[in-house]
Amino acid sequence: MALQIRLTPSGYRGLVKEELDNGATPLPQIVPGAEGYYFKARGTDRNNAYAVLVRGRTLLNVQLEMGVAGRDNAADVLAMMKLIAPKLITDASAPDKD
Repeated sequence: MALQIRLTPSGYRGLVKEELDNGATPLPQIVPGAEGYYFKARGTDRNNAYAVLVRGRTLLNVQLEMGVAGRDNAADVLAMMKLIAPKLITDASAPDKD
């Protein structure tokens, strides 16, 4: 299993909308003023899953590059996001004004 967590100043709400339009599942409300998505990659045997949360210009990305077969790896990245996002993304950003 390989887990990568990135916090970058490259977020924008359009990214979230694009991924939701492409079939990603919306994240539940984790942090006020933030929105995001998560999904399990299809067509691969690596069981990878991703969760992304955007607040203002800050993007928090949880990537499970090699998940465990038989687990709900999308649920795993969602759980990790719920655990770390309230501290990481609120300390690093201000919410969008729109």
